[in-house]
Amino acid sequence: MSVNCAHPKTAILLFARTARNEALEKKFLPGGSVHDNYRVADTLLEQTRQTLRKSECPTIITYDTDQRGAGFNERLANAIEDVFALGYEKVISVGSDTPLLTADHLKQSVQELERQDMVIGPSRDGGVYLLGFTREAYHKELFLQLPWLTSRLQQHLLYYADQVNCNFTLLEELSDVDSALDLIRLLDDLSHTGFLYRFLISLFPSPTVLDTARAVPLSIMELQKALGRRGPPALALR
Repeated sequence: MSVNCAHPKTAILLFARTARNEALEKKFLPGGSVHDNYRVADTLLEQTRQTLRKSECPTIITYDTDQRGAGFNERLANAIEDVFALGYEKVISVGSDTPLLTADHLKQSVQELERQDMVIGPSRDGGVYLLGFTREAYHKELFLQLPWLTSRLQQHLLYYADQVNCNFTLLEELSDVDSALDLIRLLDDLSHTGFLYRFLISLFPSPTVLDTARAVPLSIMELQKALGRRGPPALALR
């Protein structure tokens, strides 16, 4: 799908951690160095910024070092309200952990908000990788009560839409990357000739390690035991 993004009243909000803090929060590799873990976080963040640039949509970035609020829900709510305060009538929020997100997903979201009140990009873990609102569909008190960072978020967003009497569009389901297992599963969805696949595969010490990791459908702790623990142009909100 290819559509133009010519809607100056809609902004894309990149709500994310810095690469350094993302690497501290998540372990992307079943083995490898702290530096390699940072390289993954930095590459995923840069790919997201490039996707935003390709969308040609107005983009606003707010990193965790600038976000305000006691918890994730408050920080995201404040960031969305900051976008509205800049004069935008619609905001579409994304993170930096969905490598399969494309510029066309963003353009489609902008287009959907021309006729819908909300757009939801569902993640395979029950969360969302994208969430867009019109100003009228955004209700802070209800927004703050949503079960953020849980597998129940999608279901509760449907309740939210019903409570505020708004219509919505669901985009295709994508996977986000929160762990080493997620990263390994991502490799199966990436083009083997693309940069991201070639970069990620280079971080695994051998094909045997990667095959072993794919064969372990259990927890990160068990995965580590199996492998061995080893030592856009954008306006940034301030």
